[in-house]
Amino acid sequence: MDPVAPRSEGFEHHPYAPQTDFFDTTVTNQARPLTQAVITVRVIKNFEYRTMKALVLKDVDLTTLTTPQLIAQCKEAVRTQPGFKA
Repeated sequence: MDPVAPRSEGFEHHPYAPQTDFFDTTVTNQARPLTQAVITVRVIKNFEYRTMKALVLKDVDLTTLTTPQLIAQCKEAVRTQPGFKA
């Protein structure tokens, strides 16, 4: 396999040619093991003003985590992390 990513037709030698990378064919939902998942939860901060903030939970074990545990984790993160103050 050629180590250089293929370039768009007609721009093979241009220094700023757009590149396509077909070397990594890993599906993104299979790139991490189920024991180290990253979950993004939308937290609604204010219904009236329609403001929300994304809460990113890293290294979540999807093989053992239950829904009540996930909700408890989200509540704890909102309570302790900056950016979620009332």
